[in-house]
Amino acid sequence: MPLKLNSSDNNFDQNFTNFLNIKRDEEKNVDDEVREIIRQVRDKGDEALKDYTKKFDNWNAESLKVAPEKLQQSYETCNRHYVQAMQMAVQRVTDFHQKTYPEGFAYQDEEGLRLGMRYTPIERVGVYIPGGKAAYLSSAYMSIVPAKVAGVNHITAVVPHMNGECNAMLLATLHHLGVTDVWAIGGAQAIAALAYGTESITAVDMIAGPGNIYVATAKKQLYGKVGIDMIAGPSEILVLSDSTTNPKWTALDLLAQAEHDPMAQSVLISTEQDHIDAVLAEMAQMLPTLSRRDIIEKSWKNYGAVIKVKDWDEAIIYVNKIAPEHLQISLKEAYDFAHHVKHAGAIFIGKNSCGAMSDYSAGPSHVLPTNHSARFASVLSTQNFLKRTSILECSEEALIHLSENTATLAEIENLDAHKKSMEIRLESLGS
Repeated sequence: MPLKLNSSDNNFDQNFTNFLNIKRDEEKNVDDEVREIIRQVRDKGDEALKDYTKKFDNWNAESLKVAPEKLQQSYETCNRHYVQAMQMAVQRVTDFHQKTYPEGFAYQDEEGLRLGMRYTPIERVGVYIPGGKAAYLSSAYMSIVPAKVAGVNHITAVVPHMNGECNAMLLATLHHLGVTDVWAIGGAQAIAALAYGTESITAVDMIAGPGNIYVATAKKQLYGKVGIDMIAGPSEILVLSDSTTNPKWTALDLLAQAEHDPMAQSVLISTEQDHIDAVLAEMAQMLPTLSRRDIIEKSWKNYGAVIKVKDWDEAIIYVNKIAPEHLQISLKEAYDFAHHVKHAGAIFIGKNSCGAMSDYSAGPSHVLPTNHSARFASVLSTQNFLKRTSILECSEEALIHLSENTATLAEIENLDAHKKSMEIRLESLGS
């Protein structure tokens, strides 16, 4: 059974704190193992990649490059119904991200100092596409489309091939996205190859895309050598629901999140015990009919939670403390409630809005901050793939206006060269 909390209980605060501190990453510490994998790939390049592919993915690779012809063939032979659904999703995601591209600015103050900000795309981006428990073709376009819209010149995709095989629809998606630099590698070794490059793979400037604990640890260790989008952990949803929503709908929203991964987390908050009981009953009835019930059972039993609150004003406090990856607001006054939410990766407003729509075809990326990191992190967008550069152009009038103040501050910090760099310019004005 999931964890059950009631805000009216005397020990609620401590129990809620314990809930927030639940560790959902895999228990084993992989730091040393990942560090060694990175070292081997850095030092031995393609040889290390082939060794790890044999060890972890169970196949001997003559070449790790996925031929563009194979991508095209996968696209041409795929079920057209699937292809059309993917194309529609890609177009919607593209349309959304075209609206997220930030505009630079420039202005001139009264003293003639011109200031501004401009955005330029990162040159080379590597995208990790998971290939473990399911075919994550949606992760391909959710990560790649924002990069393409941002204007990234070169995208390298890495996709694990278990036993040398990969989902054909995923390869078809890469073809549709115009990505031709695709490699059949996964795990920490793929992240290392993207960061350092090998004889065959050109190093990138940034790595994006979700993955398992080995991938996340490698991204963390290599941050600084390359940029990263975020450290994404197991997925999660927080559903706010009351009797205005069909309990079957709420039950399926919770089950849908739990089927992602045994470490996924589904949380229900409600003011009504009768509604909570109805949702739990629906979940119990529907669970045996689902193909991934074993995964759902582990997720729901180990990490699921039900929280009964006195009222929705109180619920807002706990929502912002949880800072969920996905927040589903299935309430009559859902829009008003959403205005009070400070911390959430994605918000689904109203009972007709659900996580499945966000995962596949609504428009925003489904690559989101997890594990309470929505307190400081954001959904993946074009801005992750853009660099901000400040611009400064100083006229003689501005130099005169700012020089004394600047020289004073430099003197306080005992930085003589800074001070003199201003003074010499002033002297030249008088000559």
